[in-house]
Amino acid sequence: ICRQKETNLSQPVPFDCNQKNDIFHLEIMAKIYSHLDKEIKAAKIWHKIIDKNSSHKNANHFLAKHYMSAKYRELEKSKSYWLKLYSEYRDIPDIHWNLGKIYLSYRTLVTFKKALSFFKAHVKRNPDHFASLKELGLLLYKINYNEAMPFLQKAYKIDSADPDITFLFATHAVK
Repeated sequence: ICRQKETNLSQPVPFDCNQKNDIFHLEIMAKIYSHLDKEIKAAKIWHKIIDKNSSHKNANHFLAKHYMSAKYRELEKSKSYWLKLYSEYRDIPDIHWNLGKIYLSYRTLVTFKKALSFFKAHVKRNPDHFASLKELGLLLYKINYNEAMPFLQKAYKIDSADPDITFLFATHAVK
């Protein structure tokens, strides 16, 4: 993919199409490999981009999701990329959700509390995100029924056929 860059003199300057280490070209190559389901090749290219610019938003985002995927499941690597994004770009909608899922997977009281705070932040930003409402409601149900109910009720309004929420409401009604 070749293009020309405009200069201040408004004269097009030829761009060297063989310059494969340019971040612009690397990002295009990574997106193409990702689109073709060549995730390992894409990840290698995203790593090259990170080597050149550690704050590159798209590279950090791809690698965070890549290492969190069921295929790779390297949560520590994934967490490091999510935390990098969290420190610099809090506007990415799935940061809070994914950090919540990672912290929840550690299964300790400290990480449970961190997971709760990330899920609450995600619900605050995305009040109709069913999975976050459900996850937060189910977590809170274990420690504080009254705090859990608004999240579970809202999740139920979005998907009344969800078996987990339906079962929870049915068992609570029986008690």
